[in-house]
Amino acid sequence: MMRSILDLENITPDTELFRRLCVAFGPAGCEEEVDELIKAELKGICDRVESDRLGNTYAYLGSDPSKKTLMFFAHKDEVGFLITGVSPEGLLYFTTVGGIMPTAMMGRRVTVRTVDGRDVFGVISTKPVHMLSADERKQLPRTDELFIDVGATSREQLDGIVETGCYGTFIPTFEYYGENDKKLAAKAIDDRIGCAVMICMAREYKNRYAELPVNLVLAFTVREEIGASGAAVACEVVKPQYAVILESTAASDIAGVPDSGKVAITGEGGAVSFMDRSTVYDRGMRSFVMELAEKKNIPAQTKKFVSGGNDAGSVHRAVGGIRTLALSAPSRYIHSAACVIGSSDYRSVFRLCCAIAENADMIDSY
Repeated sequence: MMRSILDLENITPDTELFRRLCVAFGPAGCEEEVDELIKAELKGICDRVESDRLGNTYAYLGSDPSKKTLMFFAHKDEVGFLITGVSPEGLLYFTTVGGIMPTAMMGRRVTVRTVDGRDVFGVISTKPVHMLSADERKQLPRTDELFIDVGATSREQLDGIVETGCYGTFIPTFEYYGENDKKLAAKAIDDRIGCAVMICMAREYKNRYAELPVNLVLAFTVREEIGASGAAVACEVVKPQYAVILESTAASDIAGVPDSGKVAITGEGGAVSFMDRSTVYDRGMRSFVMELAEKKNIPAQTKKFVSGGNDAGSVHRAVGGIRTLALSAPSRYIHSAACVIGSSDYRSVFRLCCAIAENADMIDSY
């Protein structure tokens, strides 16, 4: 018998919280602003909230030794830029933090965090088309051929302001668009959507987590975009029996892409993975979640393309093996200045996560 603690038909996650998380500054290795926001939201609604030395944050709901532990993961970091030098003309050289294609960067507006914690506006650029040779026009630029223009005219002008080791991100965006606000475009949906879902779960179960059949731990991890080291540490801290990785996954449901390459469809619910480049997912957990979604009338779909990777690559093989599932919001233009999701998928993923938590004692029967 499937359990129902919350009225899943009528719960709705907080869209303003989602916006604040997306616009927050937090490239991998520089997640402090996101972490402060998360801790402020969790204050007083969990058994306890703790952080480890690497920067992961854990919210604990329940500590019954007779229950198994279900752990949700979402990473705080986003893709961004690390400043590697300043040219004599005051242009910033950089490398990417996480995987960003050069074509997703050219001409984009960015913000660079200064030595003293301010944000300065910049534009990523390279040679204009008028100055490219015929051969150059046929080739994609390399990241080391791009620079960030913050309006300086000399290296000296930026002394003590922007130096090697400073970070940058795409400029904050969060906009609904399309008929009935069907789509949402924002910076850092990967993976602030997962962070928002977990905070909203903590709110919903604030006074009811004793009714859950498992102890629930919400792990907000660091450094997923550069190797998932945060998740590896998190597993050693908590040692759960089950894990759900909340993510945003690449979707190509756009013109010119064959059906076999569309991965998942924005607006049709969270995507459950069979496999990606670092993990073969637990078939029993996948069956459990897809049946649960059907019985609870929650939109969900199968991720139809093997690509990418996420925290699961570290999680599933930790502490002797953890039964692991990935549930992702399909996102067009991922790792760019404006990721696009179906706005309804935020609620679909949230509802499905609550249903998983409420029925996690059924996992072992799959």
